[in-house]
Formats: sequence, C-alpha cells, structure tokens
Amino acid sequence: MILYVFAPPSPVQVVGTTITLMVSEKVIFVGENFTIHGWIMQQNGVMIGNNNVTVSWANRSVVLETGWDGKFQLANVTFPVGFSPGYTNITAAYSPQISTTLPSHAFLEVQVLYRPSSIKATMVPARGKPLDEMNVSGQLVDASNDRPLQKREVTIKLDSTELGTTMTDASGWFRYKLNIPKQTTNGTHLILISFQASNDMYAPSNTTLVIVVEAAITNQTNEANPPPATPLPSLHIEPAVLSGMKLTVGGTTCGTPPRSGTVIIYFDDVQAAVASVNAGGTFQVTVAIPITAMPGFHLVRSVYNPNHTGAGCQATANVYVLNTPLLGIIATAILMAFSITASRNGRKPEPSEPTRPKLELAPTKPVPPITTTTTSRARRESLLAEALARIELETSYASKIARTYYFTQDLINTELGLKPGINETHREYYARVSKIAPSLREPLGWIVELFELASYTGNEMGPAQWQQAASALTKLYQELERREKQLVS
Repeated sequence: MILYVFAPPSPVQVVGTTITLMVSEKVIFVGENFTIHGWIMQQNGVMIGNNNVTVSWANRSVVLETGWDGKFQLANVTFPVGFSPGYTNITAAYSPQISTTLPSHAFLEVQVLYRPSSIKATMVPARGKPLDEMNVSGQLVDASNDRPLQKREVTIKLDSTELGTTMTDASGWFRYKLNIPKQTTNGTHLILISFQASNDMYAPSNTTLVIVVEAAITNQTNEANPPPATPLPSLHIEPAVLSGMKLTVGGTTCGTPPRSGTVIIYFDDVQAAVASVNAGGTFQVTVAIPITAMPGFHLVRSVYNPNHTGAGCQATANVYVLNTPLLGIIATAILMAFSITASRNGRKPEPSEPTRPKLELAPTKPVPPITTTTTSRARRESLLAEALARIELETSYASKIARTYYFTQDLINTELGLKPGINETHREYYARVSKIAPSLREPLGWIVELFELASYTGNEMGPAQWQQAASALTKLYQELERREKQLVS
C-alpha cells in the first residue's frame, strides 16, 4: 500500500511598495513644459519593473509603464491656459498586476503661476478741453525680462468709461487716439490702460495716466469779467480727502497790505464757499465735499476779489477724493505726518503696528548711503495722490497690496535713487535697500512679504492684510522724512 502525504500550500507573502515622485520644476508657469518622473520599489528595495503607474495633474491622467529598473518619466507636461493659479497636487498611483505587492500612491505639491506682464505708457498732451484729441502710446512686456508681448488687446478707459481697444504690434507697442468726451467735467481724470489677458499664459496688468481737463467755465463766473490771471502767492490745500468730509483751503492773496475783500472757492467750477481776507492778506475757509463726489481728482479754484482798486488773483489745485474707508485711513495718517499744514510742535501719531510676517534674510551691517536725493513735500504729496488713485482702481485686496508695493518702489527710487534691477528678485531688492537705508528695513520687509503672499502663494488676501500694508507704507513715509531731516542737519 502506498501512502501519499500532501503538505498545505505556503501562505503567499505580500510586500508593500513605495512610489517616489519628482518634477523638474517646483514653480511652474502656465503653458510651459516640465517633466514628471520617479520610480516604484518594494519595501525590501527591489525595483518594480514593467508595471503600470497612473500620473495625474490638472484633471488629466496618463498611464505609464515602468522600465526594467522601475523608473518612469513623462516629458512635455503643461498646465493649460485657464488653469487657476496657486498650489496644486501632482499624483502617481500604482495598482499591482500581481498579488504579491500592495498598491501605493504619492503626491507632490507644486506652485502654478501666470507669467507677469507690465504696461509702460505715455499720453501727449496731458491737458486739454472736451473734444480735444489725445495720443496714448505704450508697450506691453513680460515684467520679468521686458520681452515684448505681441498681438495682445489693450483696453483704454477714461475713469470707468471704456473708450476703445487696440492691439500691440510685433514689438509690443500700441497706439490709441482718443477724443475727450464732450460731457467730461473740469479737473483731473484717470486714463486706465489695461491688458485683460483673456485666454493667455500671461497675467493681467494695467497702468494709469493722469489727464487734466479744462472745460469751459460755468455760469458761476461772469463772462464779461473773467477771473484774474495773476496767481495767488500761496495756496494751502489738503491733497486727499474722503467724500462727505470737509476740506480746508487757505492762503495769501496778492497785493500790498492793508488788504480786504473776499476769496471765492470753486469745487469743480461750482461755487462752494466764500472767505474773508484779513488785513495781512491771508484767508482760510472750510469747504464741504459733496457726498456724491466721485472718487478721483477734482479741481479746486480760489478767486480773490479785492474791495479796493487793483487787480485780483486766483489759484488752482487738485484734490483727490476718496470713497474707501481704508484708503482714508492711510491718507489721513500720511497727511498728518507730511502735510504743509500739520503741527510741528506735538508728537506725530504713529501707525498701528501690524504683526510682521517672517522674512528670512541674512542681516546686513548699516553702511553710509552712496547717494541721496531729497524731494519737495509737494512732490511727495503728488506721488501719494497718484498712488491712491491707482490703488482705488484695483478690485481685490491682493491687487491693492501689489500696487502698494510698486508705489513703494517708485517712492524709494524718487527719494533715494534706488531703482529695482530688471533681474533682481524682491528679496534681493529688499536686501539692497536695507543696506543703503537700514531704517527702512522693517516697513519695507512687511510690504515685500505681503506682496509675495498676495502675488505668488495663492493665499486669499483680505482687509487685515491690506491694512498691514497700509500701516507699513505709513511708517516707511515717516522713516523717509526722518532720514531726510537727519541728512540735512
């Protein structure tokens, strides 16, 4: 008799697996190629060759086969135009074709951006009457390398009214002829030039030009007795004010003491107030800004009519009307520190200190400035008014923060002669300015960090971050004035 003995089958040993996933670039620009690669291996170190791995990105998936060494690669991968910028995941998944290995997956976070664009523009002339012809020209370029962007549509607006569009040529240049609309009121207006970047690998951009419109004088002025042409020797006016608030206008009239008479104040050529002139020739009056006043520049005209025999005189000035409370906060803070009518005796109010974001830069030793260039207070106020105008046009807090950063660069360039380099990163610019002007290190650090958060991380910006940027800008203004006083003394 033969006895057969059967041994039970040995249990199958299942091995875990690991996917290593890599990309050629961690910061990827929309429409530009990059490479995904990696490998699959068992936990015991044995590579898994000739098996499938599924790679996914931007709602797309591709099945790849690993080589004999377990490696896989996918070249010429792109994120399509229209993909939302920010952080996103690239994933790889392994589903085993044999029962001796376990499935595994991996993901890698990358940052997706649109290439930055920039508009440089001019307008000739910059002053005119309704129906006058103006010529706008400029160039649309890649902001990172000044490469011209051709065959792109550029939109031209007067304040909020669209005037038309034009296309850039092979060198990125555009030209547009406009006629000032007949109904345009007296005063300063804004020409907004924008690149909307529809279905484009570049991000939108815009720039603003200032135009002064000199319409016909309204019936508030007697045409038979036109206002005198002699300018007032001096006129004090606040350059920015919130709509619905009051504006203080004051100055010194022409002629020799003793003087008497009245000064009529016109707001956009509508009589707004009358001031009496004292014997010394000075006057001051408070003007109520209409609550309906649109945001932007408005013309204030003061006309002196003497009681005695002799010619009168007049003066004009621009005032910027705000309608955003946060812009009012920054304007008020800066004007309290820098206005020609501010008190010189008391301590100037300090801005509220925001919690400073971390900005990791190697400390630099203070060194004497190479060159310094001081500017008049009027120039600073003009820069402020222009900056507020551009900031107010932005529709998101992120773009307001970006505009604040660009204005900071303009201000530092004007005051210190430190222009950002074409190939210079934001942090390299920060380090260079801090080395020349150490007192600007802290407020500029806030603005640079907030700009990077707003422009490159995809994090949502809100009123708190914008208020931090506004407070940092206020402090930077104060530091520049303190630095100027120290250099003068």
